[in-house]
Amino acid sequence: MAAEGCRALVVHDPGGGQTQHLLSLALFQLGRHAEAEVWLRRAGFRLSGADLVDVLVNLAATLLALGRHEEALASINRARVLNPGGARALSAMADILRDRLRPAEALAAGRQAA
Repeated sequence: MAAEGCRALVVHDPGGGQTQHLLSLALFQLGRHAEAEVWLRRAGFRLSGADLVDVLVNLAATLLALGRHEEALASINRARVLNPGGARALSAMADILRDRLRPAEALAAGRQAA
């Protein structure tokens, strides 16, 4: 139901990055990860600053759900460039590195996030 509500908002505000981001979150929660990726990428073209960092972190989570670990790591690295000390991006990076069996790097990222 939330996804349909967000889709209705997108119809009224097709260029709204925040609306597209909200739609992607609803789709992710429904397990519709491929669709969520499309909307996150669209939102990423329209947002900047902290909003873009949020999109990039959520894109990384979506890419992980799709089994695309290296792309997820690239998305997190881009978020870290925009916000080098951001705990959310560092924490997500630690999770990705842990999943990729890179424990030393995961530990370092986790320490930076704390």
